[in-house]
Amino acid sequence: MKYRLRKDSQRPYIHVSEGIVDDASTEFQKLTGYSSHEILGRPIRELCKLIRIDAVEFLTKSDKAERSSCFIFTKDFEPREVEIWSKSEGDKTALYYFREKPDSRMYENLRLFKQTFEQGKMMTALLSFPDLIILDANQYYLKHWDEPYNRKEASIGMKYTDLISEDFRNNIFDGIILKEISEGRPFFRYDVEYCHPGKRTTFWDMSYMPVYNGNEMKYIVLQCIDVTEKVLEKAKIERQQEEFYANISHELKTPLNVIFSTNQLIAHYLKNGLLEDNTDKMLNSTNTITQNCYRLTRLISNLTDLSKIRAGYLKLNTSKENIVSLVEDTVESIADYVKYNKLKIVFDTDTEEKIISCDPERIDRIILNLISNSVKFTKAGGNIFVTVADKGDSVEISVKDNGIGIEEENLRNIFDRFYQGDSSLICNKGGSGIGLHLAKTIVELHGGKMSVESRAGEGCEFKIEIPANL
Repeated sequence: MKYRLRKDSQRPYIHVSEGIVDDASTEFQKLTGYSSHEILGRPIRELCKLIRIDAVEFLTKSDKAERSSCFIFTKDFEPREVEIWSKSEGDKTALYYFREKPDSRMYENLRLFKQTFEQGKMMTALLSFPDLIILDANQYYLKHWDEPYNRKEASIGMKYTDLISEDFRNNIFDGIILKEISEGRPFFRYDVEYCHPGKRTTFWDMSYMPVYNGNEMKYIVLQCIDVTEKVLEKAKIERQQEEFYANISHELKTPLNVIFSTNQLIAHYLKNGLLEDNTDKMLNSTNTITQNCYRLTRLISNLTDLSKIRAGYLKLNTSKENIVSLVEDTVESIADYVKYNKLKIVFDTDTEEKIISCDPERIDRIILNLISNSVKFTKAGGNIFVTVADKGDSVEISVKDNGIGIEEENLRNIFDRFYQGDSSLICNKGGSGIGLHLAKTIVELHGGKMSVESRAGEGCEFKIEIPANL
């Protein structure tokens, strides 16, 4: 076929004969960025695909000699808003004229947006209004789409509503976002839920901003940030907090119930004149009340310190202390409690004296928390070993047991605030989920570090290393 080239024409046009493009003006080539070799000889439907317009709509409107407006796209994916009309030369031939509209080259008017678009770390796309064609999108935006729409050549020129999920379109976009935009209002929404067909649900911070050319709305700037991990983490913390409050309630009620019932027993002895006959029982009862008061005091102290940590003003009251004696005294103070739970506790040290600067009250609470954990998760007949080792520039304190241990997947989170591992075990054994987090924080305030080693079914060992500062 011999093609005709009317290079003298000052108007962008193409000539179609029997459905094949056999002529294209130089101005049309300049408008689209495609050469004559890329245009001539193509079926008109293929050319429509090349410049990203709907072939059926194009041919239908143009054949009626009506001027129709649409966006076409250059070889470099740049949008051009044009008017198209045709002049018939017979049943099977026609000339199609293109006129670029004023201000069609949007980035000449949106230079600041273009800079943000190219350099920003935010998902950004530009849509036409009202037909919602994707005019441009940065790579950060495209990479979140599935194949093949994660590439410009597949997504530019598509209708935005053809790419988003049906659920999001029906429930969010058509019903809320488009209504806001159509009335000239920008749309902002945080933590928008997006359900990918056959994939996990994600969450986004979204903004849709109308852009005007004079009094006419021309574009919509869409910007998104993937906040899925933040939302999931927030939900996780909220869930842990709910469990925390439930467990705190349990932790508070248990000693209070014991104190209440013991008090009732004492009142019964007093009322019936049975004190002298039940002296031993009375002593045990008062001891029970004392132990549970200590338990409540420790819990309240933990909660107070947790609040101070979150507010950022927990401070240590340090003094020079023999850390060996301090740990040994703590072990002795809890020995009866350990024995009552049918466990054996052993204290060992490689030195009798090691003076360091520390907060004795909080060191005591750390050791109590660790031993209490071992008691909770070690079966009757088990052993707990507490050791102090002089490392020269530091002191290492170890609390080791042969209890049920910790699953490997739980080790990385064991020091997180509110983290409680196997909730079924916590429900059975009690616990607030703040003891280990608090212990690690206090150790770090001393300039030290805390670690854990464990295997499920083989017990666990917590190690604390504190600098031997004076």
